[in-house]
Amino acid sequence: INFVTQAMIGLEKIKEATDFIMAYVKNCFEQIDNNRILNIVPVIENLPDMLRNGNVSLSLSSYKEIEQKILKEEYSDEVWYINIMQAAVACNLDMGYYKYGIEILKRIKELIPFYVVPHELINVYFFAGDMELAQNIANEIIHASKWNHISSNLTDAYVLLGLVSIYYNKITEAVEYLNEAVKMISTDALSMYSAIAIRAMVFAEAGMAEYAKDIALLYARRCEINQNKYANYLYGATAYAYWTLRDKDNALKYAKKCILGATARSVFWLTSTAIMITYLFEGGDIKHVQQLVEKFFLVSRNYGMDLMFMVCNRLFEPILNYALINDIDTDYVKLIYEKIKQRNSVTYSESTVKVKFMGSTGIFISGKELIWKTKKAKELFLLYVLRGEEGIDRNEIIDMFWSDYVYVSAINNLKTNNNLIRNTLQQYKVEFKLEYSNSKYTLHLKNKEVDYEILKELLKNIETESDLRKKSVTVSRILNIYSTGFAPEIKNSYFMELHDKIKEELIVVVMQLIRELSEIGQIMEAKKYISILKKMHINVDYYDLISDINKRFFK
Repeated sequence: INFVTQAMIGLEKIKEATDFIMAYVKNCFEQIDNNRILNIVPVIENLPDMLRNGNVSLSLSSYKEIEQKILKEEYSDEVWYINIMQAAVACNLDMGYYKYGIEILKRIKELIPFYVVPHELINVYFFAGDMELAQNIANEIIHASKWNHISSNLTDAYVLLGLVSIYYNKITEAVEYLNEAVKMISTDALSMYSAIAIRAMVFAEAGMAEYAKDIALLYARRCEINQNKYANYLYGATAYAYWTLRDKDNALKYAKKCILGATARSVFWLTSTAIMITYLFEGGDIKHVQQLVEKFFLVSRNYGMDLMFMVCNRLFEPILNYALINDIDTDYVKLIYEKIKQRNSVTYSESTVKVKFMGSTGIFISGKELIWKTKKAKELFLLYVLRGEEGIDRNEIIDMFWSDYVYVSAINNLKTNNNLIRNTLQQYKVEFKLEYSNSKYTLHLKNKEVDYEILKELLKNIETESDLRKKSVTVSRILNIYSTGFAPEIKNSYFMELHDKIKEELIVVVMQLIRELSEIGQIMEAKKYISILKKMHINVDYYDLISDINKRFFK
């Protein structure tokens, strides 16, 4: 069937290819009593690839007819069932049916606690609304790929980080992630074109609408030649760019092209529909507007597109207000308002200082790294952050940084670098107070986020966690934060001792997890963590460890 459909697609007989698939599958279902269902399994497993890269298009209703029959509970013990469920997640995600894709993914996780979500499916976590989990999963994939020197097919992971950044209103950070997304080598046309379209929309939001419009149009024309089914994504991005430029005629032109060309609902379909509605508010037929708004909310609710109201709030706000005034889907509209309120309450403050110790050191404010005049000033600031409200004695600071100086000269150097810290923080409008009392210096930061503090909290949670699945997830998060170690570039003895202490503690945690995983037969998962230990360059007899695990498995 793959050969036949690909041949048809090659001859540009897209409709014939789609009809052939549907006829084949229906014929198999009619003969299920003769165990013909096994003939359908490879077709369903390959549907996501056909939909993504083969220009085959199925209607949601046609696809659901197939899915309902093959995802019956009676087949849950079959070896192919998980593969079918995974294919179902991919198909639903590609059709914009995020809500149901999330439900199926949850069922897979229930059946396989250690299930690793494929890269091309991870954006479903954004629509599920758990930003912390979405961010952790994307970082985990990128981190694991770096460990294994993999630089391809990371597009979806960077897109997910970009979407999370947009959710938190970190536009600059989102642009950086989406730039990385389109740099990645991707064999998946859907991943690449959706990344380009999302990036164009973010560029438009970031004040680069002209550039966004040009990029979206360029790739839309490329799609028209090579991958026509994805052109509507770029039409949607083009419409959004023109909308931000207040070019009504072109915004409506490309919004209509997106809606008419969409083979399935998508976030681009939703934004294009919103653009049409906003212009209809200016003088269109009231009855027609109301019908369109009703359809708009019906699709959003049924397909699980709630999160788009968080990230495109400027576009969607007039439609939400109209729906509330006119009693359209009131419960759903109120739910969205509640989610927007929740999102606004967790959005990071613009003055939040993010202090990075793991992998390499850095201090960031609103996504921009602070530039320090001297290396000592930066290291002294990091020392103050580490000591927190406890503070640090002046003589201890001198012993760390200026032990070979004459005391008066050391005091002057300390005062000079303290002034550099004050000037740098003031320059970046950071709220702080550097206090000297009872021979101690204490730095008070109003808003700060420190990766080392997060790592310490996670290590503390490991001690009391009894659920092995949760423990494994937490260890993965810790390893992702740990990267190449604590402040590896700082050679100050205090920092180096802390570096070694954290490393030793992490080794103990990972080795304990390896043994626990091997005891319940999760051999591949255990060996994955052994490979991580190897890359940390620690003194462990890996052969004995692997031998011990194999003995447990084969005894």
